[in-house]
Amino acid sequence: ILCRWSEVIPYHAELVLGGALKPLVISLQYPSPLAHFYGARAIACLSIHRQFRKSLIEEQVIGAPLFALMRSRWPRVRRSACRIACNLSREASGALELMRSGGMSVGMSIARAQSSKSDPLSMAYAEKAVANMYQAWQLEEQTSEQEKESIRLLQVDACGEDEERLA
Repeated sequence: ILCRWSEVIPYHAELVLGGALKPLVISLQYPSPLAHFYGARAIACLSIHRQFRKSLIEEQVIGAPLFALMRSRWPRVRRSACRIACNLSREASGALELMRSGGMSVGMSIARAQSSKSDPLSMAYAEKAVANMYQAWQLEEQTSEQEKESIRLLQVDACGEDEERLA
């Protein structure tokens, strides 16, 4: 039922605020392809909203179960899982969390796999997720370099002020 409701956009807020994320995340770990399909489909539908992505990350959607479903032998499960990764990677925090959890290698293996050619949507979602993760990493690196430079300049200024006071 949660999967069917998640396909109707007006129900999305009620599902997330009503606490449906936890059972959906658990369904990704349940040993049943049917549970995987419905859980991944529902989360993929909910992950289209920017305001729910943080909640999905906090519910620990990103991790081994999601990555396993991205490699599922069932195309519809694989497609929904790749869509989740793609949607979560749209935000820098989601993209970086995917990277920290090993999502870059999973996404790249799906994007490069010959078997993915028969499932172009999964491949496209994986390619977009990888591109988003790489872009977020580049922004993180640039920000880090700018912070290092500003700290260095502050230290230089502080040393200069100390020398002036001593003189």
